[in-house]
This record gives sequence, C-alpha cells and structure tokens, in this order.
Amino acid sequence: MKNLSLINGTLGVLLLLSLMLFLPSYKLNSVSDLNNTSDNDKIYLSGKVIKQTRFGSSSLLGMDNGLEVQCSCKSSYKNKNVSIEGIIDDFSGKKRVVALKINSF
Repeated sequence: MKNLSLINGTLGVLLLLSLMLFLPSYKLNSVSDLNNTSDNDKIYLSGKVIKQTRFGSSSLLGMDNGLEVQCSCKSSYKNKNVSIEGIIDDFSGKKRVVALKINSF
C-alpha cells in the first residue's frame, strides 16, 4: 500500500512538472496585453531594456514597450536587446512579469 502511494505521488509530481514545462507561453507586446493575462500565465516578450533599477539581489527592467520585468539577475541588461520568458504575478493589485529566463542578443 505504501508503494502504491509513493508511485501515485511521483506520477502526480511528474504530470504537474510536464504541464508546467510544455504549456505554450503567451507573447506580450504591450501593457494592454498584460491586462488580458491571469496569474501564473507563462509569457514571452522581447525588446530593448531602457532602464534597470537594482534592489539588493534583484532588478527591475524597464522595457521599450512599457512593460516592467522583475528578475534576480546580477548582470546589466541596460541598452541591450533581450528575450524574456517569465510568469505573471500580482503584487499589491498590480500585475507584473517575473523573469524565469533572460537571453540577450
């Protein structure tokens, strides 16, 4: 019976992990697109970082399309073109993008 519970629990975790990794992400182009999303939606955006503000170990990236992205990045992305994969988070009633992966090019 314990083995069956362990197998079911492991399969459930693997199912949730596969859903998180393989669900499609939404493309954001502007702030108005952000209003059409819900919490924990996986998104993709790209553009030029025009402002970077550091807060301890995290940064707030201001994009040229008006979006703001919160990341735990140590390197500077100011004046660089980036593509960002992230999730939508609701912080104090305001939606924001939390970066999971940032690529600069």
